[in-house]
Amino acid sequence: MWFSPERWSQYDIIIAVGALALAVSPFVPWFKATVGIKGSSITGFVVDPSPPQSGLAVHHYLWAVFAVAVLEFAVVAGRYVPDRPALTVPRYRQLVVALSAVTAIAVAVACATKPSTWNNLAGLPPNFYITVAWDYGAFIALGAAIVSVAAGIAAIRDDLPQARKHR
Repeated sequence: MWFSPERWSQYDIIIAVGALALAVSPFVPWFKATVGIKGSSITGFVVDPSPPQSGLAVHHYLWAVFAVAVLEFAVVAGRYVPDRPALTVPRYRQLVVALSAVTAIAVAVACATKPSTWNNLAGLPPNFYITVAWDYGAFIALGAAIVSVAAGIAAIRDDLPQARKHR
């Protein structure tokens, strides 16, 4: 079986799942807007005009996150293609960490740069306010990026003693 846990290292499984989550994340909602009344606990979600349907609606550079995540998955999966020699990439672990770090930086920037107003709703009555917060897409992307970088670094750390034994 191609995706067999016996063939894949635990770190590569984590990195591959993280890359897939990162590849999907730009297509799901990243931000949500709530409207509130000052001095009251009453809040509601902005429905009209409708909020962006994905992270890509707010940050077009998340296409790069998608592309790098797909590339990262392809590099990791290429090592485990059945009935073929494994894809050998020089400094494989360092490449995977670098790809993970690039996506982590882009995701962190996207999370930090929330839209300030929501679809030109700045002209609300004086007692109303809008709060823009993260939605599940941002949490998925940030979590997957951090876990992917951490797994890559841990794999390098664990490979160091083995490399020293072979010298």
